[in-house]
Amino acid sequence: MWRKSHVTSLLRVDGLKKYYPIRTGLFAHQNLHAVDGVSLNLGVGETVGLVGESGSGKSTVGKCVTMLERPTAGTIEFEEKRIDSLSFDELRRIRRSIQMVFQDPYDSLNPRRTAGETVLEPLTIHGISKGRAAQERTAELFERVGLRTEHMARFPHQLSGGQQQRVGIARALATGPSLIVLDEPTSALDVSVQAKLIRLLRTLQREMGLTYLFISHDLSVVGYLSDRVAVMYLGQIIEIGPTRKVFAQPRHPYTMALMSAIPAANPLERRERIVLKGEIPSPIEPPNYCRLVTRCPYATDECRSMAMELWETEPGHRAACIRSVRGEIPIPHYDLSHRPLVVAGEYANGRAAVADNVASGVASSE
Repeated sequence: MWRKSHVTSLLRVDGLKKYYPIRTGLFAHQNLHAVDGVSLNLGVGETVGLVGESGSGKSTVGKCVTMLERPTAGTIEFEEKRIDSLSFDELRRIRRSIQMVFQDPYDSLNPRRTAGETVLEPLTIHGISKGRAAQERTAELFERVGLRTEHMARFPHQLSGGQQQRVGIARALATGPSLIVLDEPTSALDVSVQAKLIRLLRTLQREMGLTYLFISHDLSVVGYLSDRVAVMYLGQIIEIGPTRKVFAQPRHPYTMALMSAIPAANPLERRERIVLKGEIPSPIEPPNYCRLVTRCPYATDECRSMAMELWETEPGHRAACIRSVRGEIPIPHYDLSHRPLVVAGEYANGRAAVADNVASGVASSE
């Protein structure tokens, strides 16, 4: 049974925009629209996957949520408190509850500090513990993420990629957060290490009640971890809904193209590849209508004359395609019976998942 989203909202993002000024001439400057009007809610204990191609604005959304980047416009509320307008000192208190795990584990660690010092630092900065108590807490965090205490004395270059990322996860857990932004945490790792790391993330979420914003371009990983998935294209969310619904019956042409690229798990399923042709609009001067119109095989003049918004296709499932909402384009149906997408629901009921048993069979060394 698929896990239902919690009613309580932990994070609420409304109309988020992030523009970067860039030089376009000797004296000319324009704005690059990295994120352009993103709205998103995360319930307590929920995992929301954020997917899209490179340059779609996924990581920028994550940086704005953690306030590593100040939004250009829009609001961000955490635990019903607006955080996008807080001062530095006020943000420091909030950051105990919002942490981030970065894409490249090696670049995210200080090469001059041991792994133990890296995990110990947030305990000291936030005044959580010090001295012997901090050391014991650090050792406990290492054990929780599957590392031995001897790893505490090692420098990043002395650790494997999987071990480096586990150190990054331990650092994120040090302050006792309720929300963790995972910015493609498995993309720099090989497949066997990915499986074990994903299993660790699920276990930590179940035991600690964590909420994840999971950013990735790997649809298989997103399908395994996420309760809901939001698809981004050129700085905007163009489809959002329960993971099973979005994967089985995508309603936006861009999502259809993404899903058609996933190899079918069922050898009897015939999956027609949808290829989007045409020029991608410039993020410096994006159109005020549907941004897929230059590549969409179903685009009409109406798509070029009206601003797109997320319309509800069914309860909890919304797409930014008016023709799809009206039923004017064919909707593909993909067979998910051979995919481990039901893992999230089985965890919610406290039962062991088949995919976890597969993951546990991976070689123990990283």
